Amino acid sequence: MTACRCGGTLELDRAYLADAERFGLRDEVPLMWKCMMCGRSQRSDTRVPLGMVTPPPPARSGPRLVP
Repeated sequence: MTACRCGGTLELDRAYLADAERFGLRDEVPLMWKCMMCGRSQRSDTRVPLGMVTPPPPARSGPRLVP
């Protein structure tokens, strides 16, 4: 999964991962992806141990310099 139906980029849903850890679901959780453009969530059929999931760093705000 790399793109949403709207064309936006999908990233791991940080709030979902935080809730899974808070409720003690450490064995295996399905991956939840969130569109950065429209906010739609998509659930993956893949289940992984929560300790193996590393969310991407938070998006930077402000202008991005391109060399």
